[in-house]
Amino acid sequence: MQTLPTPASEADARSLEIQDQIEAESRQIAWEQIRAANAKREASTCGRFLKAERERHLARVHGEPTNAQVEMARSMAVLEYGAFQAESENTLRSLREAREHRRLLLRVLADFEKSLVVKPPGTQHDFGICPSEIQSAPPARREREQAIMVSVIGGREAARRKPER
Repeated sequence: MQTLPTPASEADARSLEIQDQIEAESRQIAWEQIRAANAKREASTCGRFLKAERERHLARVHGEPTNAQVEMARSMAVLEYGAFQAESENTLRSLREAREHRRLLLRVLADFEKSLVVKPPGTQHDFGICPSEIQSAPPARREREQAIMVSVIGGREAARRKPER
Protein backbone atom coordinates (compact mmCIF):
# COMPACT_ATOMS: atom_id res chain seq x y z
CA MET A 1 0.00 0.00 0.00
CA GLN A 2 1.39 3.25 -1.14
CA THR A 3 0.70 6.46 0.69
CA LEU A 4 0.25 9.60 -1.25
CA PRO A 5 2.11 12.61 0.07
CA THR A 6 -0.10 14.92 1.98
CA PRO A 7 0.03 18.65 1.41
CA ALA A 8 1.58 19.14 4.85
CA SER A 9 4.44 16.70 4.18
CA GLU A 10 5.10 18.25 0.75
CA ALA A 11 5.27 21.67 2.34
CA ASP A 12 7.63 20.38 5.02
CA ALA A 13 9.85 18.76 2.41
CA ARG A 14 9.90 21.92 0.34
CA SER A 15 10.72 24.09 3.35
CA LEU A 16 13.57 21.70 4.33
CA GLU A 17 14.91 21.90 0.78
CA ILE A 18 14.81 25.70 0.83
CA GLN A 19 16.44 25.75 4.26
CA ASP A 20 19.26 23.51 2.97
CA GLN A 21 19.79 25.83 -0.02
CA ILE A 22 19.93 28.87 2.25
CA GLU A 23 22.46 27.16 4.54
CA ALA A 24 24.61 26.10 1.56
CA GLU A 25 24.55 29.64 0.15
CA SER A 26 25.41 31.17 3.51
CA ARG A 27 28.32 28.72 3.94
CA GLN A 28 29.57 29.63 0.46
CA ILE A 29 29.33 33.34 1.24
CA ALA A 30 31.15 32.82 4.54
CA TRP A 31 33.97 30.92 2.80
CA GLU A 32 34.28 33.63 0.16
CA GLN A 33 34.56 36.26 2.89
CA ILE A 34 37.20 34.19 4.70
CA ARG A 35 39.18 33.72 1.47
CA ALA A 36 38.99 37.46 0.73
CA ALA A 37 40.17 38.30 4.25
CA ASN A 38 43.04 35.81 3.98
CA ALA A 39 44.05 37.15 0.58
CA LYS A 40 43.99 40.71 1.90
CA ARG A 41 46.01 39.74 4.98
CA GLU A 42 48.50 37.79 2.85
CA ALA A 43 48.85 40.69 0.40
CA SER A 44 49.59 43.11 3.21
CA THR A 45 52.03 40.62 4.76
CA CYS A 46 53.74 40.16 1.40
CA GLY A 47 53.95 43.91 0.88
CA ARG A 48 55.40 44.48 4.33
CA PHE A 49 57.92 41.67 3.86
CA LEU A 50 59.05 42.92 0.45
CA LYS A 51 59.41 46.49 1.69
CA ALA A 52 61.36 45.43 4.79
CA GLU A 53 63.72 43.22 2.76
CA ARG A 54 64.33 45.95 0.16
CA GLU A 55 65.11 48.46 2.89
CA ARG A 56 67.39 45.97 4.67
CA HIS A 57 69.46 45.41 1.54
CA LEU A 58 69.55 49.07 0.54
CA ALA A 59 70.68 50.05 4.05
CA ARG A 60 73.99 48.38 3.24
CA VAL A 61 74.63 50.80 0.37
CA HIS A 62 76.85 53.75 1.25
CA GLY A 63 75.35 56.91 -0.18
CA GLU A 64 72.65 57.00 -2.81
CA PRO A 65 71.87 53.55 -4.33
CA THR A 66 72.12 53.17 -8.08
CA ASN A 67 69.19 51.97 -10.16
CA ALA A 68 70.88 48.59 -10.53
CA GLN A 69 71.25 48.26 -6.75
CA VAL A 70 67.59 49.15 -6.21
CA GLU A 71 66.51 46.54 -8.77
CA MET A 72 68.81 43.91 -7.27
CA ALA A 73 67.37 44.61 -3.80
CA ARG A 74 63.84 44.26 -5.18
CA SER A 75 64.73 41.02 -6.96
CA MET A 76 66.32 39.58 -3.83
CA ALA A 77 63.21 40.37 -1.79
CA VAL A 78 60.89 38.79 -4.37
CA LEU A 79 63.09 35.69 -4.67
CA GLU A 80 63.26 35.30 -0.89
CA TYR A 81 59.47 35.60 -0.56
CA GLY A 82 58.97 33.12 -3.41
CA ALA A 83 61.28 30.65 -1.71
CA PHE A 84 59.36 30.98 1.57
CA GLN A 85 56.03 30.49 -0.23
CA ALA A 86 57.28 27.42 -2.07
CA GLU A 87 58.75 25.91 1.09
CA SER A 88 55.46 26.40 2.92
CA GLU A 89 53.67 24.12 0.40
CA ASN A 90 56.12 21.30 1.28
CA THR A 91 55.71 19.20 -1.85
CA LEU A 92 58.54 17.82 -3.95
CA ARG A 93 57.76 20.19 -6.80
CA SER A 94 57.51 23.25 -4.54
CA LEU A 95 60.76 22.36 -2.75
CA ARG A 96 62.52 22.20 -6.12
CA GLU A 97 61.03 25.58 -6.92
CA ALA A 98 62.25 26.94 -3.58
CA ARG A 99 65.75 25.60 -4.30
CA GLU A 100 65.75 27.39 -7.66
CA HIS A 101 64.63 30.63 -5.98
CA ARG A 102 67.47 30.30 -3.46
CA ARG A 103 70.01 29.60 -6.23
CA LEU A 104 68.95 32.72 -8.13
CA LEU A 105 68.91 34.69 -4.89
CA LEU A 106 72.54 33.76 -4.24
CA ARG A 107 73.55 34.85 -7.75
CA VAL A 108 71.82 38.22 -7.40
CA LEU A 109 73.27 38.60 -3.89
CA ALA A 110 76.79 38.03 -5.27
CA ASP A 111 76.24 40.74 -7.89
CA PHE A 112 74.84 43.03 -5.20
CA GLU A 113 77.89 42.42 -3.01
CA LYS A 114 80.17 43.29 -5.94
CA SER A 115 78.27 46.54 -6.47
CA LEU A 116 78.91 47.50 -2.84
CA VAL A 117 82.69 47.36 -3.22
CA VAL A 118 84.04 50.84 -3.78
CA LYS A 119 87.49 51.22 -5.29
CA PRO A 120 89.48 53.77 -3.31
CA PRO A 121 90.76 56.74 -5.31
CA GLY A 122 94.13 56.27 -6.93
CA THR A 123 93.80 52.50 -7.38
CA GLN A 124 94.42 50.85 -10.67
CA HIS A 125 91.37 50.31 -12.88
CA ASP A 126 90.75 47.89 -15.72
CA PHE A 127 92.54 50.32 -18.02
CA GLY A 128 95.95 49.63 -16.49
CA ILE A 129 96.27 53.09 -14.94
CA CYS A 130 94.03 55.25 -12.80
CA PRO A 131 92.28 57.89 -14.96
CA SER A 132 93.45 60.65 -12.62
CA GLU A 133 97.08 59.59 -13.22
CA ILE A 134 96.81 59.70 -17.00
CA GLN A 135 97.44 63.45 -17.17
CA SER A 136 100.69 63.14 -15.20
CA ALA A 137 101.94 60.15 -17.25
CA PRO A 138 104.58 60.60 -19.98
CA PRO A 139 103.03 61.53 -23.37
CA ALA A 140 103.57 58.10 -24.99
CA ARG A 141 101.99 56.27 -22.07
CA ARG A 142 99.18 58.81 -21.88
CA GLU A 143 98.24 58.23 -25.53
CA ARG A 144 98.40 54.45 -25.15
CA GLU A 145 96.27 54.45 -21.98
CA GLN A 146 93.70 56.81 -23.50
CA ALA A 147 93.42 54.53 -26.56
CA ILE A 148 92.93 51.51 -24.30
CA MET A 149 90.33 53.38 -22.25
CA VAL A 150 88.41 54.38 -25.39
CA SER A 151 88.44 50.80 -26.71
CA VAL A 152 87.30 49.33 -23.39
CA ILE A 153 84.61 51.93 -22.76
CA GLY A 154 83.43 51.81 -26.36
CA GLY A 155 82.90 48.08 -26.06
CA ARG A 156 85.38 47.29 -28.80
CA GLU A 157 87.87 44.63 -27.93
CA ALA A 158 90.94 46.29 -29.42
CA ALA A 159 93.83 44.35 -28.01
CA ARG A 160 96.23 46.26 -25.84
CA ARG A 161 98.74 47.16 -28.47
CA LYS A 162 102.17 48.32 -27.64
CA PRO A 163 102.92 51.64 -29.27
CA GLU A 164 105.24 51.51 -32.23
CA ARG A 165 108.67 52.77 -31.33
